[in-house]
Amino acid sequence: MHPELERSIKEKIAWDKAAWSEAEKTDPDFLNLDEFLSFRHPESSHTTLLSKADDLLGEYDKDADETLTWEEYSLIPSESLLVRYSENKRQEEFNNFIDRNRDGKLDKREILSYLDPRNPRHAHLEAESLIQISDTNKDQQLSMKEILASADIFLASKVIDTETNFHDEF
Repeated sequence: MHPELERSIKEKIAWDKAAWSEAEKTDPDFLNLDEFLSFRHPESSHTTLLSKADDLLGEYDKDADETLTWEEYSLIPSESLLVRYSENKRQEEFNNFIDRNRDGKLDKREILSYLDPRNPRHAHLEAESLIQISDTNKDQQLSMKEILASADIFLASKVIDTETNFHDEF
């Protein structure tokens, strides 16, 4: 490595080399599309999402049937999931949005769909959160005054600042 580079740049290069090595599966000198997504946008990589779904099933699927019931799903800490609600709201989310076929169990496809950052539910939950935080008069509507008073919250939102939210290395 170049000795004249700042330590922070050397660390970034080392981090990128490690991430590249982790992402490359077919050719150490080139990345295919999914490998590139794993390298730069792990939240969008099918491989990464599949790994997270497998991890959730592996840890919380107590009866090893490759699905999660509400009882198994409720054991997952909410900070590991998209949902950060009370238990009642979390069960409503499970029943109405995650369990797409309404059979009372989450299969791998339903888990993958829900974890995918392109799932519209992410934007909906972010909007709900922004309104809840910023709606000072609790009328379920945002005025320009309320938005401006919470400008820092809106500017830090995943919807606005996706690069920082998806890449905590910045």
